[in-house]
Amino acid sequence: MRRPSETAMKKLAPVARALAGARRCGAFETRRPVVVARAPGRLDVMGGVADYSGSLVCEMPLAVAAVVVAQARMDGRVVCVSAQEEGRNRKSGRNRGNQGNAVVLGAKVLAAAAPRKAAPRKLAKGLVGDRRWARYVAGTWWWLIRGMGQGARGKGKMGADPRPRVAAAAIENRKSKIENALPGVTLYVDSDVPLGGGVSSSAAVEVAAMAAGARLLGLKLGPMDLAVACQWVENHVVGAPCGVMDQVTSALGQEGALLEILCQAGPDGRPAQVMGNVQVPKGFAFVGVHSGVAHEVSGDPYTDARVAAFMGQKILAQLQKRDLTHGCLANVPAEEYRRRWRQKLPESMLGRAFLKNFRGTNDPVTKVNPRTVYRVRQGTDHPVFEMERVREFVRLLKQAGEMDGSLQISDRRLPMVEGRTGCGVVEAIENRKTRSGVRDAFMRRAGELMYASHASYSDCAHLGHPLTDKLVAMVRDLGPGKGFYGAKITGGGSGGTVAILMQDSPVCRRRLRTLRQRYERETGRETMGFAGSGPGVKLGIFDF
Repeated sequence: MRRPSETAMKKLAPVARALAGARRCGAFETRRPVVVARAPGRLDVMGGVADYSGSLVCEMPLAVAAVVVAQARMDGRVVCVSAQEEGRNRKSGRNRGNQGNAVVLGAKVLAAAAPRKAAPRKLAKGLVGDRRWARYVAGTWWWLIRGMGQGARGKGKMGADPRPRVAAAAIENRKSKIENALPGVTLYVDSDVPLGGGVSSSAAVEVAAMAAGARLLGLKLGPMDLAVACQWVENHVVGAPCGVMDQVTSALGQEGALLEILCQAGPDGRPAQVMGNVQVPKGFAFVGVHSGVAHEVSGDPYTDARVAAFMGQKILAQLQKRDLTHGCLANVPAEEYRRRWRQKLPESMLGRAFLKNFRGTNDPVTKVNPRTVYRVRQGTDHPVFEMERVREFVRLLKQAGEMDGSLQISDRRLPMVEGRTGCGVVEAIENRKTRSGVRDAFMRRAGELMYASHASYSDCAHLGHPLTDKLVAMVRDLGPGKGFYGAKITGGGSGGTVAILMQDSPVCRRRLRTLRQRYERETGRETMGFAGSGPGVKLGIFDF
């Protein structure tokens, strides 16, 4: 008997392909059900790298996604198989049966990674080189079986505690079993989200793996708790000091809308708050173009930018008689920062000098390197001013969206006098043109804010790249007159994908293809386009 979830799930790419690959790989037992989880990548439209400072961000779940097929094992082992690793090994001639794309962790390895501070590093130590990709999936399983239920809640700031609350009943039902025998699992990963594309390939895999594993263990993780757990895996097992926005978008995103996230703790202690969904005004679209330059969150520029921001926060807290940050740098009022505090921050500071005077930052993920010179003032500028930009950006999109209905006036609804269109027609048409012009002005301003954010990535956060600058400049040269309103580098920067605000029309899509072709000719880089949106994480159970 077919379960109701099967048909709907299989229509979502790449679910059918992942199931077929899982059957071929030989790591699963037949005639036993499998859990399938699908989680999307995301397009960072605004806010991006300021998430770790508590900024407001706007993220769109993409149509491309990662899928994890999971099945329980009785031998305690964790077997991770990757369709993408299989493809790479086949091309390089390193694939020998299924050995080249599978990572197997024995029960002893998981048992040795006891739930203590050094455990994540111990688990990650065995997953290096060609095996490093398995950290994303094996880390989620380790969190579920060793970390669940330990630590009730965070401390009210980003990344403060790794373990969100899970269903107490589920924990108690399985506690004795887990202590006596670690459950095993087979995890098959297939993804359309490109690695290093700046569209959150890692979060998509983590969310899919965590959701599938939780379902196998019978744990009830809410979407926000699921996202927080995945962020912890990326911070402490993978070793990437990311914020939480990627995982939240993959878990909670709504197809066709921007997810508005405030990346700071709410009353419940979770490190982010979903403020709602912002609908994209009719006739417009946000799309992404991958620059052909690989992006990596764990690189030094990203870490240095993050450390500089937290250094700025610590210095401001001592300068101010009252704490304007309320635990998050993005809370500092931008105008007051410009007028009173910005010039009092050092332009740059050696890590050793900062540690001598301030001992350290409040960031639980990164550490100040004594030998590194940090650009403190500019590192502080970006999150403070980005928060101001994102707030205005959201307001403009909402105002433009509110005008959509009044612009959909057909001729049939216009006033008629004696069988023909009356004098009210001219007034109605003129009014429609006026409102259309106002809405267009809102979108032009929103696009300018995207350009400002892009400039700040390079000038303040120092996370730009010449080729993403080139893409953004090419979009700006087209301009609103040709249907292109704004563009910016996304996520952690330093390459990756550019987000573009454009009119949603066949003409503009053709112009975008032409732009990509020209960019490829001039740079020798291959681009990839991201158009369309998809839902947040989905779960299904399939007969195998």
